[in-house]
Amino acid sequence: MGILSVLFGRKRLPRSKTEGLGAVAAAELSMRTSLGMDPGRRGGLAMRVLSGSRFEQLRSDVDRVLQIAARDLGSQVALRGDDLGYLWAVITDEDFPDLVAAVQVGAQMVVEEGFRDQLLCAVFPFKARDGGEPLHLVYSFRRGRFYAFAPRRGRTRDTAMELRVHALLEGELPLEDDLEFRYPLWGMPLDEDP
Repeated sequence: MGILSVLFGRKRLPRSKTEGLGAVAAAELSMRTSLGMDPGRRGGLAMRVLSGSRFEQLRSDVDRVLQIAARDLGSQVALRGDDLGYLWAVITDEDFPDLVAAVQVGAQMVVEEGFRDQLLCAVFPFKARDGGEPLHLVYSFRRGRFYAFAPRRGRTRDTAMELRVHALLEGELPLEDDLEFRYPLWGMPLDEDP
């Protein structure tokens, strides 16, 4: 499907899929035991923003529904932008299953408010216990699949680690097999406080 086909209405982008998102909670044990990686306290939902007043309405509606979801689950949420102009809902919770539930409920509420096609991805950061480099499990709403993203200094990726995680989680998560759809996510506003 070419971009011109989408722009001129001959084809539509695939609808966002939220069904497989909660599966990441089960992957926590494998990440801890096999890789020595602990989940972070923050997760994020990235959304494509619209221009003008529609953007402000989207931001206001998303903030409202996510605040409700977060309050019910005992989480905190903040909306932030990134360098590429995407809107991020950064959700904080000390308990990983609660964090996953808050991200999942937040995504579902965004869908119910009519913004399904604005959802891009959900991100769950992990970090090695020995203070090593981070790893993110990314859920693509367009594809309905997870992939590992291991960013390194200088905007490089540790592809060996990404492939190792893919092999480890095969059978536990719906995984993205096509390398073309494993996008790098530079500049995510998910950094943990020191």
